Amino acid sequence: YWLMAAGFKAGLQGEFAPRLPIALFSAGFLWFFYWALRKLLDSEETAITATLILGTTAYWFAFSQVAVTDLPLAATFTAAVFCALLGWRWWAGVMLGLALLSKGLVAGVLILPLVWILRRQWRQWILPSLLSLVVAAIWYVPVTMRFGKPFIDVFFIQHHFGRFLNTALEHGQPWWFYLPVLLGAMFPWTPLLFSRDLFKGVRGRSFVWIVLWGLLFFSLSKNKLPGYLLPLVPSLAVLMALRLEGAKHKNWLLGACAMLLVLLPLSAEIVPKAIDAGLRKSMGGAISPFWGMAAMLLLVARPGIRKMAILTVLCLAWLQFRAAPEIDRLASARPLWKQLELKPKDAQCVGGNISRSIRYGLNYYANRSLPDCPK
Repeated sequence: YWLMAAGFKAGLQGEFAPRLPIALFSAGFLWFFYWALRKLLDSEETAITATLILGTTAYWFAFSQVAVTDLPLAATFTAAVFCALLGWRWWAGVMLGLALLSKGLVAGVLILPLVWILRRQWRQWILPSLLSLVVAAIWYVPVTMRFGKPFIDVFFIQHHFGRFLNTALEHGQPWWFYLPVLLGAMFPWTPLLFSRDLFKGVRGRSFVWIVLWGLLFFSLSKNKLPGYLLPLVPSLAVLMALRLEGAKHKNWLLGACAMLLVLLPLSAEIVPKAIDAGLRKSMGGAISPFWGMAAMLLLVARPGIRKMAILTVLCLAWLQFRAAPEIDRLASARPLWKQLELKPKDAQCVGGNISRSIRYGLNYYANRSLPDCPK
């Protein structure tokens, strides 16, 4: 919300106000990710590989363009982890405080594996931990003083404990929901997940526990949304880079990733329909022979990590160009608002059968909470 407010203060209009600050925030974090990882692992090549993987995963690419709190949480939480591992305790406290501000208490849960790993140094972490609470209190204290119990009931009780314990918010999913989500999240680097060595090695131990604990915690929650996994993606990118670093058949692994790009034309057909009607109702379309040939040529050409990253960005940009108009038509509030804004202000209302996401979008464009239409 602060980033969005900064966008408006800077004179940005429409979607640029909330989206551009997130995109810049993402780009800034990718630079920090490379810089901190290079210091942490003492390997520039591994840091470059991890940064290229992270920046070109389907999840990071997508969430860097939307106005939701998942990317600020992922960035500040990962920054807190890096700072802690590097011994920068005060900065770790600040970053954890910002992560608590980004999306509530979930950052305090995700950091628990690191608390256990650093448990022998607990005395040195008392004051930095208190600092994180002070940073978080910058907003939580005044907003609680202003709104009191309703804020606590809605933000903490309903949207923290309620989301975890029951399906009242209509996002109930089976326990295995995040397994296929994870495969899509790391596209096109998904083949690197199928490595028995992915979770081995002392250098990546902290990231292994963060990923495994995060997957367990989110899988136990009754309410599940795909974006919840985003804070785990940077740690997975580190593990994938370490896996590539020690791989005997690196070119074959990268070739397998390149082969996945053949699915992008099919994705351009499926993604909009999946957002609108669900994945199972949206399978269809054909895979373009051109993309299959391109992937095979890339495989034969022994793709390097930089070449693969460049090709991935181009393909994801193409997918966005092809699929975005249809997604906008099926799943965005913008077309509906273009019709609604033509009506007099006192006649603008929303029907009871409109989804919450569309209602939120309409409220954003109207700059107010639109009333329900009379029955």
